[in-house]
Amino acid sequence: MKGKCTISGIYTEKGKKFKFPSTEVILEDSGIFILKSNDTIIDGSIKNNSCQFTYIKKERKLQSEGIFTGSTLKGNWKYNNTDFGEFELNFDGYKNPKKEKQIIKEIPYGKCKGFYYEGGEKHDMDLELGLMDDGVFIGKGKDDKGEFELTGAFSQYDSCEVNITKMYAGKDSIILYNGVFENAVIKGLWMLEDELGEEFEINMGTIEPSS
Repeated sequence: MKGKCTISGIYTEKGKKFKFPSTEVILEDSGIFILKSNDTIIDGSIKNNSCQFTYIKKERKLQSEGIFTGSTLKGNWKYNNTDFGEFELNFDGYKNPKKEKQIIKEIPYGKCKGFYYEGGEKHDMDLELGLMDDGVFIGKGKDDKGEFELTGAFSQYDSCEVNITKMYAGKDSIILYNGVFENAVIKGLWMLEDELGEEFEINMGTIEPSS
């Protein structure tokens, strides 16, 4: 989607929220966007509903990465390669590219693998998922923390977007997974009680039929 795009929103630093200055960038068909002014440089790219960009102001370079839901980008930012906080930005003028709903019918179901990161450490997941006709799926699994149940759904507006809830047996807390589906893989970020976590991946292409 080529044209102008206005970025605005909030970010956190040391536990405090700050307003991201409303900034207009030029978005190319390739997904690349850029802004260069006297004291600010924004250089980024959008690919498969995920986004990476650098924000340089007065020689301070911030690196950001996130996942789109609609036109809202949520993720983490770094300074000097160190995690510094979270952000939620609205890309006014950008909309996720749509894909046909029929891709849902092509998703297999059964046993598969996945993983997530927490504190920079990778945790593997063994999963068993079942897909319903309306794009909703249910499942169960286990990792090094214990057994859990999953429920998820592909967005009614864009079947590439996936929202998943995860609940461990005997625990009340709910972990939210938000990602995008492409080539039988769901990738995104997880969240616990409004605190943004790290990356996760569920590879549905590795699925084996349940016994």
